[in-house]
Amino acid sequence: MIFDDADCQRIWHDYNSPDRPSLRDLGAKYYAGATAIRRAIHRTGNTARGHDAERYHVAAICNDWNADIPTARICRVYGIPDSQHLSALVSQWRKRGWAFKYGRDRTVRA
Repeated sequence: MIFDDADCQRIWHDYNSPDRPSLRDLGAKYYAGATAIRRAIHRTGNTARGHDAERYHVAAICNDWNADIPTARICRVYGIPDSQHLSALVSQWRKRGWAFKYGRDRTVRA
């Protein structure tokens, strides 16, 4: 879908409204996809919002990890697919500065 400059400005105005609609919501309103809406916003010289929150509650997961809760239970409670995915996330979060215990310091192995 091609938008003219007036449409792009209107999309930008709607995107910055107080109710903060997502790109998908605006796409439904203007009968376009999220990518087309993002491109219309970029055409005005602005950028779309990034993600405001982490997908997982890192502080709670860190607390459970350091309390030696089994990884299978952490995965089940927080909706993480499997223990390998959890280990990869923990590695990323450590690099970002979170204080996760290392495996040798945990008493629970599975």
